[in-house]
Amino acid sequence: GLLEDLIGIAVKHAGDQYLELATKLAGALIDATDGDTRAIQQRLRAGNLLRNRQFAFLHLATETLEKALRREIAELAPAARDQRARGGADQPLALVPFEEMDTRVALGGVGKPFESLHSDALQTLNVRLAFLLDRDILRVSQNPFRPEVFLVALQQAWTQFDAEPESAPLL
Repeated sequence: GLLEDLIGIAVKHAGDQYLELATKLAGALIDATDGDTRAIQQRLRAGNLLRNRQFAFLHLATETLEKALRREIAELAPAARDQRARGGADQPLALVPFEEMDTRVALGGVGKPFESLHSDALQTLNVRLAFLLDRDILRVSQNPFRPEVFLVALQQAWTQFDAEPESAPLL
């Protein structure tokens, strides 16, 4: 229904920007000259990988974003909320690895300027989504379309695309 349409619109708009992002990112990685020889070589390798397999990255990035948005919306659905209210005993508490939590915190900080810039639109969306999902209120941190979700999905796509541990912080 409407939520499916919203996911499709968000993925399309983000996907339309990913080609330019990938091109600029590959260029920035390849052109970087600061740091030691090993860091420069790592950036060159990652930049060339991205330049040569750009469409594989774009596919992965849009797929990862779509999954992230679906997961975020599922968390807000009445069934998930009812499950948590009942204690959710059949769902074990998921532990988040420290590295992933560290990445989320860092990307949450990166997303703050976007949240500030688009705060009115996000607040309007919060009100409309709360109504659609039969909730009294929806905080910015619960909005499935908040900047952090897009950034975390992009970082996840990057680490899947380039599995070298040294490449993870490059994005």
